[in-house]
Amino acid sequence: MTYTHGHHESVLRSHKWRSVDNSAAYLAPHLTSGTSVLDLGCGPGTITADFGRRVAPGRVLGIDASAAVIEEARREAGGGPNVEFSVGDLYALEMDDHDEPAIDRWLALYRTITRCNAGEPDAGRFLLAWAHAAGFDDVAADASVWCFATPDERAWWGGLWADRMTDSAIARQAVTEGLATETELREIAEGWRRWATHPDAWYAVLHGEILCHA
Repeated sequence: MTYTHGHHESVLRSHKWRSVDNSAAYLAPHLTSGTSVLDLGCGPGTITADFGRRVAPGRVLGIDASAAVIEEARREAGGGPNVEFSVGDLYALEMDDHDEPAIDRWLALYRTITRCNAGEPDAGRFLLAWAHAAGFDDVAADASVWCFATPDERAWWGGLWADRMTDSAIARQAVTEGLATETELREIAEGWRRWATHPDAWYAVLHGEILCHA
């Protein structure tokens, strides 16, 4: 595996700034004394060291693919005696990543149909720019997330998309405009249903949000 950003000082500068509070606050309530923590892709180890202080005497192991970064973490992270750093590559493990090609096809098709209708399927990322282009100077930007991870949540989300891809306006337009066949749409629907039953499946939707003040 190759880390896209690499390990130049400009990259590590941001990594070293990270702590549990600013980058992993969702874990904080679970970091109790005696807990063991495995930090995959630990980089220079600042979060790893923070884990160590919070769970001591629990053991913390930080793993990164870069030997040079691991050496730097050992020298500078200051994690204490319960923190270890080791070179390793998670992606070198022989394990199935459980991809669902039908959902990849669904996403590509959804984006195509939306743009055929003069829409923007990824509109959230453009909201702030659109507001400024419309002449607003006082714009509050934020974000929220939907997450479907429990069996019931997956069944609901996967089921509604399975039905949409065979029975809704999206399905009719895909067939009418030659973007997909009915057989392909049924395969996509079945992909959603398979996804919904898999215990490792989860789906997150990030929403861009703005409030414009005149």
